[in-house]
Amino acid sequence: MVDHISSHHGKKGGTGGCASTKFAPIFRKYDLEYRPDIVNLLESRVNGSKANAIIAKMGFQYSHWVETVGFSGRLWVGWKESVRIEVVRNHLQFILVRFATVFNPKNIFIAFVYASLKRMKRKMLWYGLE
Repeated sequence: MVDHISSHHGKKGGTGGCASTKFAPIFRKYDLEYRPDIVNLLESRVNGSKANAIIAKMGFQYSHWVETVGFSGRLWVGWKESVRIEVVRNHLQFILVRFATVFNPKNIFIAFVYASLKRMKRKMLWYGLE
């Protein structure tokens, strides 16, 4: 199940992101309905230890993120103990993981991508995904 939630809903401008006061209640509602074991967050607008704290509050025991560089690299993956995730590749525009569950031990590769709008940077994404 893939769905989109946003703390930017109805806003013009503003910071939003995972540190927004609107994000926690929006995510709690989503979590109650879908109970995801793995999430991918884009436009987090948060780095470092603050990112760890936010992901832990969301109920995910593990996480990996691409550090924010200016206005790029806002990409997080959080997961619960019920799944096995191994980060295979970390890139400014994607995180490639190997995913398995206790019910299905076969490995599935998942690429969480947040591509740059700039053509030259997007070319780096395609080279990185090869």
